[in-house]
Amino acid sequence: TFSSASYIGGLVGVAESLHGFRWPDGFPGRSGTVDLYGDGRLRLLMLAHVDHLLPDCTMPPLADTTVGYRPAQRIVDVGFKRLPKEYAELFAATAAGSSPSEYAALRLDASAAETAKPQTVEFNPPEIYFPALMTGFLRHGRGPRGTTLALTVSPDGGHRHHDNLALFYADRGRTILGDQGYVCDTPMNRWIRSTGSHNLVVVDDGDQPRRRRPRLDLMATSPTVSVVEASSQVYEPCDQYRRTVALVKGPGAETFAVDVFRVGGGKKHAYRVFSELASSDAPQGKLRFEGLKMPPEPPLPQVAGSTAPEDIFGLRDVRAADQPSSAWQATWSQADRSYRLWSLSQVDRVEASNGPGQEDRSQVGRRVRYVDLVRSGDGLASVFVVVHEPSGADGKWPIRSARRLDVPPEAGPQAVAVAVDSDWGQYLFLSDFAKETQIDGVRFAGSFGVLCRT
Repeated sequence: TFSSASYIGGLVGVAESLHGFRWPDGFPGRSGTVDLYGDGRLRLLMLAHVDHLLPDCTMPPLADTTVGYRPAQRIVDVGFKRLPKEYAELFAATAAGSSPSEYAALRLDASAAETAKPQTVEFNPPEIYFPALMTGFLRHGRGPRGTTLALTVSPDGGHRHHDNLALFYADRGRTILGDQGYVCDTPMNRWIRSTGSHNLVVVDDGDQPRRRRPRLDLMATSPTVSVVEASSQVYEPCDQYRRTVALVKGPGAETFAVDVFRVGGGKKHAYRVFSELASSDAPQGKLRFEGLKMPPEPPLPQVAGSTAPEDIFGLRDVRAADQPSSAWQATWSQADRSYRLWSLSQVDRVEASNGPGQEDRSQVGRRVRYVDLVRSGDGLASVFVVVHEPSGADGKWPIRSARRLDVPPEAGPQAVAVAVDSDWGQYLFLSDFAKETQIDGVRFAGSFGVLCRT
């Protein structure tokens, strides 16, 4: 039976009501003093409430989570009271912008609260994987201008979207590759929950089913490069659906990401990307291509508050370039920020379009720009290799060149090698080498490796 107590606010209310209760002597099966925060699932839930946040203290808009949603101050205050070490940073970071809750006024020690509120606080959540939420978070930098990349592995369940292996990427406080989250109980949620609205590979133009079997294959973190890999049995015709993403860390919170998405089965694979940049409400927003000839873009549709199916679901104004070269770039730009996609894969067709982009009630009719890398054929097996590059400080691009290297056959059919020359160094990324092989002066075998030459 559903109960409001199943939400974290309700659970904390129960925990607070019981906290400090002492079981009577001789009570069957119970003894001691109740402290639900001391160990067990409630403690893990409270820790996850901190550790999954973005560096600006908002929640990532994954599944049915509204863009920009913040933890209730009461929960933060309770966390600081019961788990002061784990919640001190979040409490200090949020206190300046909010009023204390009734709980804080009645239960928090004033001197402890003041001590936990230094003049400048930079919230710094960890790089982490949650085995129940099945989402991996890679991070770089601290505070509101920190960077987060999340790979959604997402088992089936309530409030989930059809988004296995979708990518979310917020660079230095600005969402680059987004997820539209949840717009209350509105008709727009049909598109938001669908597979087609996410940054992933769409197989045979279909939605991922609710039933899926995802798994984490690999995650490793370091101060310079972190990587996460996951796979899923999600599309019926596919014997492989696997994504590997490496976050490369530069000065400050600057980053770029190398992305390898392997798909086997089906007749059509569309590697889909949309950016929150260059949306219809962005000053000077535009999408341009280098290395391929794309037909001109028509004006973005002005759908206003229409809830007609064609205005709130699916892509429109599709234009295409057939048989492009194996290396080209697409750039989403606006007045204050840009994002460049480096495609390093041979595909049959590149499609550009626009789709619904409303994230909250104020963004009525907002549109975002999509790009699809499409391969078609019977018994299809695809390896999409892409580099995601947000513009750096002062609008400069950190990457000078990115190229996919030819891999000797003995490395295996899934092996990928990518060379990136950047302002921070020259990187060699190696993925899924079945046997030891020499490439670019390096011998390697294994699931993932990276070499940086500075």
